[in-house]
Amino acid sequence: MGNDFTIQPVCFHYSVYCLYVLQFIVFIKKKPEAVKKNPDSVLLFVGEGENEDLIRNKVKTFGLEDNVLFMGRRSNAWDFYQAMDCFVLPSRYEGLGIVAIEAQASGLPVVCSTCVPAEVKVTDSVSFLSLQDSPEKWAQEITEKKAVRKDMTAVLTEAGYDIETEAHVLLDYYLDLLKV
Repeated sequence: MGNDFTIQPVCFHYSVYCLYVLQFIVFIKKKPEAVKKNPDSVLLFVGEGENEDLIRNKVKTFGLEDNVLFMGRRSNAWDFYQAMDCFVLPSRYEGLGIVAIEAQASGLPVVCSTCVPAEVKVTDSVSFLSLQDSPEKWAQEITEKKAVRKDMTAVLTEAGYDIETEAHVLLDYYLDLLKV
């Protein structure tokens, strides 16, 4: 990542792109509990959103300015995954949640809300919590997760998330249609 910023020992992620205010506030309220467990932790916001000012104000309200980094919109998501220890996706609504699958591909453990579809669980490193669960429960789940950096290619391919394999499957499908 170069010298964009100094990474603290524990780094969590949460994306601020195209999501609702409530989930940010709920997660930021949970963050002080994680900071209490590990004061060197960093919450990393990557992306942009219409409610970013509100989120920044909540960060100030909870006194988390030293523990929260707003990185803005970036095209180098992979670099950020490498800087993280845990990927957190506490969404109220989510389509597939491809970012959670990308995080697993990089060897990150993932903590999602129960609103995220179960299909994102490609590896055993994914857990689900309710947005109604206590901040202490979220903090415990997040801080107990450990990143295991290993090649996840076989697991992702078996789950149908390999672009080359799936491109061939799609090509074969279309070629079969042409034979009719």
